[in-house]
Formats: sequence, C-alpha cells, structure tokens
Amino acid sequence: MNILVEPNDYMAGYSAIPIRVSDADATTSEQFKYLINILWNKVTFSSVSDAFVNGQVNTVLELDATHNFKKGETIFINDTANNNTNSGYYNITSIISNTKIAIDQLFEIPFGGNTAIASRVIKYKLSPDIEVEAKIDLSNTIKDFVTQNLEDTNDIFEGPDTLFNYDISIGSESRVLWPFDDNFFVAGNIGFIYTGTTNIADVPFNIGDEIFIQQEIEAWDYFDNQFFPGFGGNIGYTGTTTHNFTTGNTIQVVGQITNPQYNGFTTVIGVPDAQSLVTNVPIGLNTPPEGGTIYGFSRPEYNGVAVITDIITGSTSFGDGVVIVTDKPFTQNTTPIGGTIRYADNRLTIINNEALATGKTAYNAHINRLDYSVAAFDPYVIQNRVSSLNNISTILGNTDKYRIEQSTKSWLLVHTDGLTETSSPVYSFYDGNNNLITSQIVNNVNNYQDFYIPVGIDQLLASPNLTPVGASIPLSAATNIDYYNVSMSISAGTESISNAITFELNDDCSRYDIYHLLWKDRYGSWLSYPFIYVSKDFTEVERKTYYQTEGNWDNNTFGYDTYGRGEKNYFGRSRNKVLLNSGWVDEYENLLMRDLMESTAVYVQTPDNVLIAGIIEENQIELKKGISDQIFNYSFNVRLSNNEVRF
Repeated sequence: MNILVEPNDYMAGYSAIPIRVSDADATTSEQFKYLINILWNKVTFSSVSDAFVNGQVNTVLELDATHNFKKGETIFINDTANNNTNSGYYNITSIISNTKIAIDQLFEIPFGGNTAIASRVIKYKLSPDIEVEAKIDLSNTIKDFVTQNLEDTNDIFEGPDTLFNYDISIGSESRVLWPFDDNFFVAGNIGFIYTGTTNIADVPFNIGDEIFIQQEIEAWDYFDNQFFPGFGGNIGYTGTTTHNFTTGNTIQVVGQITNPQYNGFTTVIGVPDAQSLVTNVPIGLNTPPEGGTIYGFSRPEYNGVAVITDIITGSTSFGDGVVIVTDKPFTQNTTPIGGTIRYADNRLTIINNEALATGKTAYNAHINRLDYSVAAFDPYVIQNRVSSLNNISTILGNTDKYRIEQSTKSWLLVHTDGLTETSSPVYSFYDGNNNLITSQIVNNVNNYQDFYIPVGIDQLLASPNLTPVGASIPLSAATNIDYYNVSMSISAGTESISNAITFELNDDCSRYDIYHLLWKDRYGSWLSYPFIYVSKDFTEVERKTYYQTEGNWDNNTFGYDTYGRGEKNYFGRSRNKVLLNSGWVDEYENLLMRDLMESTAVYVQTPDNVLIAGIIEENQIELKKGISDQIFNYSFNVRLSNNEVRF
C-alpha cells in the first residue's frame, strides 16, 4: 500500500484535503476496496481485562487516560505493536468508568502487554478507479469538526473547535485470491505451489482453513481433426504440443467450419498419445485440415472445496516457492497448470494499517483553493521556530495600519501548536510621533492550544487580566494614542514569537451613530470594520391573514358592528435591515471588503455595542482600485437575522 498524496501537517478545513493511495493487490484480489480511516480522540492502553456484558465475556480496555467515548460507538484499535493482530473496528458495549470501556471482542488477553491505541473513526470504503487507485477530498467530512462560534467576551477565550487533530490509517478489504503456478505431490495428497514467494508468512491462510481451489481453464491448440481406429468411429484431434486431458474429461471444441457439429462441449473417450485425443462425437464428412482450440479442465477433481493440511516450502524444477498442501488425493502429474485459492466461505479479508499518515491538523479556515497542495496554512501556526515564519491566524498583514474605533469589538485567533512555554498577547500603544506610551499584556491564556485574544481598546479596559509590562503605566492612564501593535510573546512579554498586527484609531469625525460589521475571516479571526457615515434602517414585514365569518349573532338577532371585519391578521413577522456606508477606504483595505463579502458568519455591532447576527444582501461588489481614484467607499445592505414574531 502506498500513499501517493497525503494532507499537509497543517491545512485549512474548508479547503481541499486530498489523499491518494494505491495498492498492487487491487489488481489481484476480488471485490477489492480501499479503507481510508480518519482517526481522532486517541487514547492509549496497555492492559486488558474481562467483564460480563449482556451475558457474554467482553474484553475491557484499561485506558491510560480519561476518555469521552459513548456506548454504542464504533472505535478503531491500532495494534501495530502486536503486528496488527487486533487492529480493526469494534463496538463499545459498555462504559465501565472514565478510563475503562468494554468492546465486543471475546476476552482472550490478545494484546500481550504492548501499547495499543483506541480512536474514534470515520471510515471511507472506496473501489479502485480506472487507475486502480483511490482518491478523495477529506474536507467533505473534516470541515464539520472545525466550526468555532463567536463568544462576546472581553477576555481571552479558548477555541477548541478551531482545529481538528487526526491521523489517517489506510487498509484494504478484499476476497483473497492466492495464486499458484502448478500442483505438487506431497505424501499422496495434492499441494499447490506459488513460486512468487518463499515466505510462509505471506500466505493469507492457516492450516485447517477450508479453501476453494479454482484451476485455470486449459487451452490446447490442434491443427486437424482425424479418425482414430479402435475408438468407435468418433472424431479425434491432433496437435503439435502435449495436452493434459484424460479419458472422462469434459472439453469444449472450437474452430470447426466444415462440420460445425464437432464444436461445443463433449467428452474425451480416449488418448492415443500425449498430442492427440478422441471425443464421443461421431465422425462426419471428410474435411480439409481445420485447426482450432480445445478448452477444459484436465484435473477437475482438484477444483472445489478442500482443507489445508500443511503449508511448506519446496523446491521443484519450476523454482523455489510456498506449497499449500490439501486433503485432496493426488492423481497424476500434469504440465504446469495455474489457478487461484480463496476461502471456501467467500469471506472478505480486512488488512489494517498498511499505511499511516499521522500528526495531521485541520483548521477553521479557508485558503485559496489553488494553494491547497502547498503548506499554505503552516505560517499561521505559531511553533518553536524562527518567529518571522509565525503569523497570527488572520488575513491582516504585517505592514499596514488597520483602522479601528475605541469601541470596536474584534478578536484575533492564535494557534500555538508545539509551544513549550506559556504565550500571551502584548499590546504596545504609540502616539502620533511613534513614541511608546505603554505596553500591556493579557495573561490568562492558561496554556490553551488555540485561543482568541481581544483587540479593541474598550475590550482591553474591561478585562480584569490586563496588566502593564514592566514599568509601563496602566492603559486607563494612557492618552494621545494614535496606533497600537498586537503580537504574541512568551509570558513575560519580552520575546516576540509572532508578527505584529497594527491598528490605527480612526480619526474621521462622525456625526452619525457608528455601526461595525464583524465577520469571521478566512483564517478564523473575528475582524471588525467601522461604518461611520450615514446609515438607514428598514423594517421588513411578512403577514399571514384569514377570513372570519362576517356579522355577529346575539341571541336570535343578527347584525354588523362597526369594529367587525372579515379579514384578520393571525401571524406577523418583522426583521430589520440597515444600509451601512464605510466612508473613505484605502485601497489596501479592499482585501477586507472582499473577505467580508465572502464570509458566511457576519455580525452587526450596533452603536450601543450589541452584536446581532446578520446577512449581507449584496451578491457582488466592485472593488475599486487605481492610482487616480486614491480612496473609495462601500455600501452594504445587511439583513439582521433575528425576527420579531406576533400572533
């Protein structure tokens, strides 16, 4: 089994995650299927015991750590330490404790004290394609594991659903067809030799297995039919090569033109010599020399069900090989006749862990689909390496200053895979002359693997975990802030381990209420942009009505009242829409406008700082650019997702 293409160690879950595999056995086995397993929530174990579950003795896995498995789930056991003796799929029959589970395997103490791994599993079963390979995009499944939602908080919050750690195990399922080259005499019984290997361990069968033997159909070419005296006036055939057929064999004759009645199935009634035979078909008209082919099984008694009595190696004139010995009696030698052996019950054989791809991670992100095959997401994971290669996971660049209001709510996503030290965000505030005013650190990361850090000044002021770095003054005492940098550092705030994102306080005075659009960017951060110019509010109403009986009955009288009506509202739904204008936008901010349009998670931050989910109604946007235009503005119609319903 070969993995020709495997996912990168770091990939965006919403982009392509391709895998491509091949196996030479796909061309030699029947009903061959590739098994591609996605494995996650791995827990190791090295000890097993037994327990009664539903009246049966089941195997109990004594795990080395707590688990979150559920009763009835299917798990995959990776048992490579025991040569995959127990690798495969098992159902959890009972949850005994937070470190013990029972599986539907009869207890036989099969793991031998070696460490094995139990995992949750998603199994793909794929037939070979025209190139005898399996190709699949795993993002169709993996994207469902990376769907982090927003939390409106002023503190750092964990992002457990921003990444998905997984392994890939490749196996196969097929009906085994073990080839043989010839039959072989072994102590009175028939054996079948395969010269392609001398290793008994390669044989997929065991002594005592019931097998089905199928020899290849033999083809013997003849050059003419003829009469053989002494065989009752029946037609015979002569060739130039030796055949294996004997009296009593059923054969099929093809190639006769003058007497087509000679063609078809018949029985051998005599063998004058090794290069001729006679059939039970009466001879007809004389014919000119007419050649053809005879097909059949010379030793049909070797076909069918048998029991393996031994598996040995043997040397013959055909070379060394492995011999499967059966309980069928040997009759007589033949020229080499090949064929195949399979299980008599047609069982499918599963071979697990033929290839492994481990240590893979998919993230709550989408990158350019053209870049899927390179390590495009790798720089957005902060690791123990040169800091210039580690970027906070956002589309925001390292050189531009992004406008922000003091009230803006925004969160940047940080992946810290592989860090051995606690990391924290550091905020450095500067005045208009580029003088450092103060540096602050939010220090409640708690060693999260993935987390979101707040960005807005009001968010930071409201955080109880914000402290000055060194002798810096508190942020609440800082004045004349023009811009500030956000970066990741080792806990003391002295060693940078990421790029810096720069935010510039917006200096456009606005006479209008300030709205923001907040959205999840393609790398998983929650970005916000202020819309400071005129906005418009709309209300969209949907009504349902019905007609009621007109008029009123009062005792024995009938009449109309002035407030009665025939048509009546019974349901009303309304939702608000806002038209937002960005104001002047620099050309480099077009990147933000494009990403905002493409995002599937958009919120409106109202002037009173409430976040409400929304939908952008525009289906296209003209991104203006060019040196003559200099600056631009954009408008968005946003439909708020919350509905007001009246009955």
